[in-house]
Amino acid sequence: MAALDSYVKSAKFFIDVGAAADGYHSFRAFRKNKRVKSIAIEPLQLEFKYLVKNVLMNQALGRVIPLKLALGEGRGKALMGGEKVPMLSLDDLVEELKLPRVDIIKIDVEGAGLSVIKGALKTISKDKPIIFFEVHNELEGQALEVLRALGYDLVTRDGRVITIPQTRARRFKENSRESNKEPQIK
Repeated sequence: MAALDSYVKSAKFFIDVGAAADGYHSFRAFRKNKRVKSIAIEPLQLEFKYLVKNVLMNQALGRVIPLKLALGEGRGKALMGGEKVPMLSLDDLVEELKLPRVDIIKIDVEGAGLSVIKGALKTISKDKPIIFFEVHNELEGQALEVLRALGYDLVTRDGRVITIPQTRARRFKENSRESNKEPQIK
């Protein structure tokens, strides 16, 4: 995912919402930028177990931080895959971890993206992170409209949606031209 690579080079904090067992995006960020801290969120027990094994096997603990919880609009419990898991908003998580800023967010949460975005409005408004977003249903399409209203341009590349603050969209287009892949901006 070349787009992630180009932004992670200068990032310090990356939140990977829906990291899955392999933590692919968290580890990719870790390999591309040795200073980035990846917060890898995975609510499902089995997936989380393998995520932790991967973090330990790759000697990445402290740089890739696995957390077993769901992100949504607020605090509580979420029923996921038959499991009740703790749930926080992304804004609460950022506050609890005392992150000074968030540079990149990746969201792949099988249809719950609108809830994650609603729980991240403070962080998004303050930090204007680059957001990589997997759209699974109509509700997640509504999340993209919320991001547009917050001053984001929507770019599709390789079937994925990347939301970029309008202030950074020009740089993204320039990077894309250099790699001979013109992004589609909506």
